[in-house]
Amino acid sequence: RSTLFPYTTLFRSICMERISPARQEACIRMSLPPIRTAQEVDKAAEKVTQALGRGHITPAEGAKMMTILESRARIIEKVDWESRIEKLEGKIGARPPLAA
Repeated sequence: RSTLFPYTTLFRSICMERISPARQEACIRMSLPPIRTAQEVDKAAEKVTQALGRGHITPAEGAKMMTILESRARIIEKVDWESRIEKLEGKIGARPPLAA
């Protein structure tokens, strides 16, 4: 037997922590509706607020969820603006040129 035998388990656990570190935080388990519009973001934020008020999630978890929802709202807003700009550009391009 090797003199390192007692340390084999320790070495193995150190290697595994480097390869696949343990998750630092638990998953937040919460059922949210599909989020495709600003109104749906509002509904999801309300569900988070209710879960927080009822003690189903911690304030830190609520803050993380709200940050995620804010990011989603910004993405929806950007997509909406792009769509509006494309429509306006299409209308401007379809308009006959002004007479000089």
